[in-house]
Amino acid sequence: MTFAYSLSIGLITFVKVEAMTGDVLHAQSSDHPGLVIVLKNGIKYEAELPNYKARDRTYEIELSAQNDFQPSLVCSKQYIKEVYLEARGTDGWYIVSIETYAWENERYTRLTADPDFNKWLDGDHEDPYPYDAEKYLLTKTKNGKKK
Repeated sequence: MTFAYSLSIGLITFVKVEAMTGDVLHAQSSDHPGLVIVLKNGIKYEAELPNYKARDRTYEIELSAQNDFQPSLVCSKQYIKEVYLEARGTDGWYIVSIETYAWENERYTRLTADPDFNKWLDGDHEDPYPYDAEKYLLTKTKNGKKK
């Protein structure tokens, strides 16, 4: 007797990012920051967040676990330790709020939630703009709720 099963059951297939850019001077960004996912065993996956991020606009993108992450993201939500937002250039992005979602088991569930983010993400700390950091740890959720 043989048994067949799908390795994809319970694995994340897409990660969705939803963010709001603030209505402040130079809030838009043409650089492509990254989303970094670190598992409990230390394995790190990175994906670029492409497309122009306009001032005072919603930014939304769906990333394929297989095609957009390096290496390909192979895990279930329960194995994720941390999720970071990381600058990949010197063009600032002022983010009012940001949430991420993982597509797993035929539905999206919240992965991180930072509704009152209100921070600059930038790889350049030059004056006169008050850029906060090159990297931010996002607030991981458990069962769709903040930890």
